[in-house]
Amino acid sequence: MTTFFNERKPAKHSLAVGISMAAMVLSSMTMMGQVAAGGATFTTFNAHVDGEPSALCLSSAVNCNVYTGEEYVWLNGGPTANALLPDGQYFFAVLDPGAQSNPNDGGPGNLSDDEDCYLNRTFTVTNGEVSGYDGSSSCFFNSPPHDFDGGKIRLAPYAESTSSGGVYVLAVCSLAGGYPVRPEDCAYDAFKVMQVMPE
Repeated sequence: MTTFFNERKPAKHSLAVGISMAAMVLSSMTMMGQVAAGGATFTTFNAHVDGEPSALCLSSAVNCNVYTGEEYVWLNGGPTANALLPDGQYFFAVLDPGAQSNPNDGGPGNLSDDEDCYLNRTFTVTNGEVSGYDGSSSCFFNSPPHDFDGGKIRLAPYAESTSSGGVYVLAVCSLAGGYPVRPEDCAYDAFKVMQVMPE
């Protein structure tokens, strides 16, 4: 079922606030038994799967961060110049914006946890790029696997953000040091989903 969204340009202030909040949780600290995610992660759209780019992304087609719907947001690894490191297994979570949001299941503001467990959100990084989706639908939520296409993973399903500006934060965390992880050891990226406007 197709939902139409208002394609007004978002207020720059709302997105800037969301991105500033995401920046607050960035860190590259490593402690014994923990491995920090280095480099970068970012969200993107996937026109190959979802259709016309202008109907999916309302900001830059090169580095999209404003989307017309929650279902159009895909995870991607870092660009070659700032690859996601170290290689190995990771998981992702979509969070409400806020300082030090906890990506672990049961953590406050973990919007993915409302839909499925972290085992269904695991993936592999090879040479700094997303190389495979490893999720298991054996979670107690019995969620179906996330879509995987060409090194990209669809973040949906996840619960709707309580942020009035429609801002979300993607967390990507290395599993090299085991689970649960320290929030400060994850890589983060903010994105915005335009609010559905009443007809």
